[in-house]
Amino acid sequence: MFVSFHRFHGLDPARIQPTIDALEGGLLPAAGEESGCLNRFVLVDRPGGCVTGVTLWDNEAWMIASDQRAARDRAELAPDEVVWRDEPQVERHEIVRDEHRILALGAAALAA
Repeated sequence: MFVSFHRFHGLDPARIQPTIDALEGGLLPAAGEESGCLNRFVLVDRPGGCVTGVTLWDNEAWMIASDQRAARDRAELAPDEVVWRDEPQVERHEIVRDEHRILALGAAALAA
């Protein structure tokens, strides 16, 4: 399994909730409709001015394709729709240990 992080750094306090809303309202639901997406999360560090969209993927190819689609979608936003200053920092990781097999159980439940 794989995980993708889209971190929006350096947000003014007034931009945190609009960024969360943008992730929850369009970017993350779109990822969830794609093949191989197992789950989505939004993490927030309000004092640090950071919002992170997290997606879990069944395989690397689907994760990369989704990240590329998200970059295209962000590029197509009108200037008044952009609530963050800079493009997010994107990180991709392979999950190599799931001690309690929570992700495997979740994947099995989604497949059922």
